[in-house]
Amino acid sequence: MKWGNSKNRGRGRVWGAVVLALGAGLCTSAAQSPDAASHVSVSGHLARVPVRNGESVRFWITIENGSASPIARIRLDRIDPVDFDRVSGSMSVPSERVCQAPAVERPKGLAVTAPAPQNEICAYLGPHESFTVWGDLRASESVDRQNAFAILEWESAEGPSVIAAPLGEIESLSCPRWFWFSLLHNWELGVPTFTAFFAGLFALWKWRWDKREADLHEKRENESRIQRDLEEKREARLHEERDKRSNTWNLMLQDSHRVTLKYYMPICNDLIAATQEIRRFHDAHSPNVAIAQSAFYYLLKFEWNVRTTRRELGGYYFKNRTAEWLVYFLYQEHRALLRLKSPPIQQLLDRCLDLMSAKVTSSTVGGMIGYGDPDIVAFWKYARKWLSNRRCLQDLNILDGYFGILIYEANRPYEHWYDVKLEPLKLSALARTAVTDVAREHKLGPETDKYLEEAGCPKENPA
Repeated sequence: MKWGNSKNRGRGRVWGAVVLALGAGLCTSAAQSPDAASHVSVSGHLARVPVRNGESVRFWITIENGSASPIARIRLDRIDPVDFDRVSGSMSVPSERVCQAPAVERPKGLAVTAPAPQNEICAYLGPHESFTVWGDLRASESVDRQNAFAILEWESAEGPSVIAAPLGEIESLSCPRWFWFSLLHNWELGVPTFTAFFAGLFALWKWRWDKREADLHEKRENESRIQRDLEEKREARLHEERDKRSNTWNLMLQDSHRVTLKYYMPICNDLIAATQEIRRFHDAHSPNVAIAQSAFYYLLKFEWNVRTTRRELGGYYFKNRTAEWLVYFLYQEHRALLRLKSPPIQQLLDRCLDLMSAKVTSSTVGGMIGYGDPDIVAFWKYARKWLSNRRCLQDLNILDGYFGILIYEANRPYEHWYDVKLEPLKLSALARTAVTDVAREHKLGPETDKYLEEAGCPKENPA
């Protein structure tokens, strides 16, 4: 045969060496097999693993006598682990063709052979014979997974022998663990069970989800309904308040207009004239009787208009209650500075005011002083001294505050009439200080600060 080139010839030599080596190995194995078969071998196994507590499991043990001499009195000493007990009456019985010694005619007079031990499973196993025995094991309690062994003993020409034959792993499970094991390893039981379980779990989740969504929807509906009810009530309340305010405004605007024209404006006109004349008197730096009499006249007219308002109207009616209290307390402070809280002086003023009317002019008052009306002359002398006193200058700040608040509140109802923003309250720094001092004296400090701030007369920017 031709191999072609030198490379192919080299490969042929390698493959030839491999074939020769394999042939030699096979011959060696064939030569060693009789020696390997000249021993007794024992094997065993279990039917299944694991088992449930109290349930039997079948085991098999096979003995092969590969030696040239028989073995006898083969016994099953025990099976480990000892937690598994052999089930009584479950061991197999050898057939008549195995485990039987050759028939030998016993000499006469020979004693009868002793009975076989209880754990003997085979009395005689000839050369190159095999024997299989089986039985059942059972454990009453849970046993962890471990290896099981069968301990066998026999007698031979070489002497007694003992061997441990592995049966495999064995385990005994409690009922809950057995059920779980069955679910995981027995698809005929596990698949329907898990299908039903997950279907039920999904149905439960779906029910809870639908219930939660329904509850959330109901909650949102309730909140929306409550919100709508609140909005409707709020709108109804606002509408009712607007109607009341509108009705009140329509009813009060006429009265407010009448009160302003009849009472508040005359007070403001006479008061501003009186304060201006008093300042003229002090600016002259010399006693000017004509200016003093003019200031006296307007002061009487101011007091007469205040008394008329108090008698016919009963008080001040503004849109702000704090403003009502402020003009009241400011006027009382004016009375204190004019010493009208002294009964004789107040009585003297009342008699003078009885002589006054809306038609009385400054000439009329001057004439009363000239022809010597006792009450007018007495109060004129008192007022002339007061005009030169520092209490008069202090009273000017009180009267300025009184005038500023009164004129502001008198014009407040006309904010929408003129269709322009209401002018802020105008007070000088001294007048504002006088107002806040009087307010704090009567425990109206916070309310007054808030009122002045809302009226556009903050502390930082006085008029």
